[in-house]
Amino acid sequence: MDTISIYQVKLQKVGSLPVATRSIYKPADAAAIFQAYLEQHCHTDRENIIGMYLNTKNQVVGMSTIHTGSLNVSLINPREVFTEAVLHKAASVILCHNHPSGNPSPSREDIQITSSLQQAGEVLDIPVLDHIILGHNQFLSLKEKGYMEQTQSKGEWVWESQETERYDGFRRNPLVQSMER
Repeated sequence: MDTISIYQVKLQKVGSLPVATRSIYKPADAAAIFQAYLEQHCHTDRENIIGMYLNTKNQVVGMSTIHTGSLNVSLINPREVFTEAVLHKAASVILCHNHPSGNPSPSREDIQITSSLQQAGEVLDIPVLDHIILGHNQFLSLKEKGYMEQTQSKGEWVWESQETERYDGFRRNPLVQSMER
């Protein structure tokens, strides 16, 4: 007689990150939390893909490093992203990765994988709200810059343009936002 293994999958808390607020209202809020997470929990000399998992009120319920790549590439597939999202019982996801070069401009691959992840999120009803790229003291929001498709997913949250224009003291660049205060 053959046997079938029985498993139980659980989240395991491996640390914490002190933050001023868990609520995310604009890309700068998410970028600041991602930057703090990256500095405390990742090797910044390599690309890291990080997931931020939100509840229905856009409050962060958890974060995780989904993948650590090499100096200039980090490959990922939807299965890795959404396994974590489901385990966190997330209503939505914001993704982030760093560019060790310091330049947060998106590559063609960054845009393509974001599109694939958005499609997977639609199927699972866990929308990808944004994909943020961190550089040296600056960031880029793919959603804000128009690289992400508008979707009709239930509960999708769209950054409000009037909010994103108020980056108290951030230097403005046509492509990227500074994180210096």
